[in-house]
Amino acid sequence: LPISNEMYFIGENGSYIAKGAKLISTNTLKKEQVQAVIQLVEKHPELNMILCGVKSAYCLSEFKHLESVVRTYYCNYQFVEIDDEIMKIAIYDPSHQIIRYADDIARGLDKGVKATTSGNEWIDIQNEDINKGVAIKLLQKKLNIKPEECMAFGDQMNDYEMLQTVKYGYAMANAMPPVKEVAYQVIDSNENDGVILKIKEILKGNY
Repeated sequence: LPISNEMYFIGENGSYIAKGAKLISTNTLKKEQVQAVIQLVEKHPELNMILCGVKSAYCLSEFKHLESVVRTYYCNYQFVEIDDEIMKIAIYDPSHQIIRYADDIARGLDKGVKATTSGNEWIDIQNEDINKGVAIKLLQKKLNIKPEECMAFGDQMNDYEMLQTVKYGYAMANAMPPVKEVAYQVIDSNENDGVILKIKEILKGNY
């Protein structure tokens, strides 16, 4: 059997948890919330959008030109009509200045829905009660694992809560300042393979 059958996976900022191919938990948006975000993004034709469902990721047909970007982040995606529950809506700015739209998008969201930046290109729209930390806590409880037995790596604001659920939370040198503030340690940048180098150190017992 492939080793992935025995691995736990957290996806979509904590909205999707599975063991191998077996689904454990999802956190989805209401249909009216999804439609409200679509209408909000359509006011900014320079932006693009990926709707992240339980079964697949979806792009509206007018975003077909975005396929190369979608392929980078999602292995299963479709440019079709959507018949699925949506966990997250990822808004993409090809000019890499998504922060320009953050306030406007946040103001237009329904109550109970939040917007979180992820790098210079993305804003993630999800239920406000979900994040990577919530998913980590769920698995810690399910598997009876203590925070001091866990480690995590992060650099963006969608990693902020996750780093606080483990003892060994590492932030990369290029991380957002608030992420660095809650980290156990700041390590080398992504560009210098900071995560890989730290994992090698940890395997040698250097925490």
